[in-house]
Amino acid sequence: MLDKTIEYQTRSFGKLRVVNIINYRKVEVEFVDTGYRVTTKTQSILAGSVKDKLKPTSFGVGFIGDGPYKSRSGKGFSKQYQSWQSMLHRCYCPIYQKRAPTYKGCSVDKGWHDFQSFAKWFDENHIKGYQLDKDIKIKGNKIYSPKTCCFVSPQKNTEASCAKTYRLTNPKGVIVDIFNMRKFCEKEGLTRVSLMRVYNGKKLEYKGWMAAPDCTVK
Repeated sequence: MLDKTIEYQTRSFGKLRVVNIINYRKVEVEFVDTGYRVTTKTQSILAGSVKDKLKPTSFGVGFIGDGPYKSRSGKGFSKQYQSWQSMLHRCYCPIYQKRAPTYKGCSVDKGWHDFQSFAKWFDENHIKGYQLDKDIKIKGNKIYSPKTCCFVSPQKNTEASCAKTYRLTNPKGVIVDIFNMRKFCEKEGLTRVSLMRVYNGKKLEYKGWMAAPDCTVK
């Protein structure tokens, strides 16, 4: 028999308390950490298998939320979930940011910490084959949110990425700002991939070009 005066431990979502008992198949519980309430079975409570949909499980901030959108579709993850996870990964994974330092300082709007909220926006705005972008609407933007994001074609996304400003030291030791790396390399007879490796710290120098003391342009 369940006891309303004690807290029950779950396997992965902290403790919960019993709020209301209708019968052994319908028991309302509340999670201690988030206040999330759900109706479940007595057996699930005793087994510790009840899930808190408001508990952050993705990179310390993202949670599934309570709503119609699921993380899985068929045998794999849903397209909404994959896009949401990729966004959180770019903003909150230190290992990824070592490979892509331009994402340092980026964040996700708190409303989109809830997968349900992001998935709804995704369905209302997504165009097949297009990619999520945060800084075409607002140049230099560092926040993923409904107001700042849009879906763009891979070609436009690549062009926008190439058209950013990069700070490097030229062969004469002068710090220069390069706008649109692709066009600059074509004009100067340089290889864009090699120069980007210098900019990202993966290569010490390329044809005399080196990373500037502060290679990030604000």
